[in-house]
Amino acid sequence: MPYQRGASLKGNTYFMAKEKIVYQDDGEHPAVLPDNLLCFDFTKESFGQLLPLPFHHYPHDAGALSSLRDEKLAALYQSEHRSEVEIWVTTMIESNAVCWIPFLKVDMEPHYGLDFMFRCDGGSFFIDEEKKVAVVIHFDESEVTRHEDAAYIIGDNGYVKKVHLGEAVPHIPGALNFSHFENCCPLVTSCSYVPSLVQINQTAGFKKEREEEEEANQQAQRIRRH
Repeated sequence: MPYQRGASLKGNTYFMAKEKIVYQDDGEHPAVLPDNLLCFDFTKESFGQLLPLPFHHYPHDAGALSSLRDEKLAALYQSEHRSEVEIWVTTMIESNAVCWIPFLKVDMEPHYGLDFMFRCDGGSFFIDEEKKVAVVIHFDESEVTRHEDAAYIIGDNGYVKKVHLGEAVPHIPGALNFSHFENCCPLVTSCSYVPSLVQINQTAGFKKEREEEEEANQQAQRIRRH
């Protein structure tokens, strides 16, 4: 999906993806299919097969992926028609195979009403398996004249706590029009991708060249002063 962010795990990157839509000759729109999980394997430089998600995620549902200690993948889901938030984690995951188990389910209605929903345009979240809690980063649209970023801590037995992160920044600096806050859900993430030795050596070479260039410039300035 173009608005969903991927998650890095074991040197691969996983995305929520949809099968290619084939339109009929008669102009009829085909049925909307739920999303799947898709892996890009950096060693093969290719995508794997479509893998099942543990829920039926559609375009206007909230959904996000997160990696856990470079060992597991977590998936968040909230239907646009329900106030419950589900989080699942993998028990096994490879580029062409995956198994899921439920991790957490929390109903947001008792805390923020039936209409509360996490954003569908690719938010961020983290989980703590030991404490069985999740932190979901969210762009709060509840105020008319003030918009803010927030973190929602959710856990067992319906536990929910909101932490204010500060005023949200619009895409257009100084803009007050609410429409300019579209797709501003903050990205807070970590990357488990480890670069190859070739990339590390290249970076070291660039750094050495930059240092030698700066040293030459400083020496030239000292010569000009004398």
